Amino acid sequence: MKVHYERAGSGPPLLLLHGIGSSSRSFRHQLDDLSDAFDVIAWDAPGYGRSEDPPAPFTLEDLADRAVLLLDELEIERAHVLGVSMGGVIAQLVYHRHPSRVRSLLLADTNAGGGALPEPARSERVRQRLEALERLGARGMAEQRA
Repeated sequence: MKVHYERAGSGPPLLLLHGIGSSSRSFRHQLDDLSDAFDVIAWDAPGYGRSEDPPAPFTLEDLADRAVLLLDELEIERAHVLGVSMGGVIAQLVYHRHPSRVRSLLLADTNAGGGALPEPARSERVRQRLEALERLGARGMAEQRA
């Protein structure tokens, strides 16, 4: 499965993982502003933006492993990993499953992602949120959660 990414700059690698309903475009300012100090890579998670849809079923762990595979494809041994919202959950799983690949972990607007929940309950929670996002739209979901 092909994963699209935007890349800018040079220096230590910084992998940017977006949240639900977003894409690499949400990091366009960071790509510009941080590229003088970092090799900034902003992905479109599988099923988002210009990336291919993942095979079903596809878990958060699969997303974390796919993020590491992107690092492999780019020949990056270790990266700073920044995750926002769902991207923060994925970033935590990258660290949990592949700690030697993470230089540092930066998290914003996220939680542990129901990490204490066993599978398949954790994936079911994410599926329900994705369905709500599709049904309500971003604005409706935000209003519902306010």
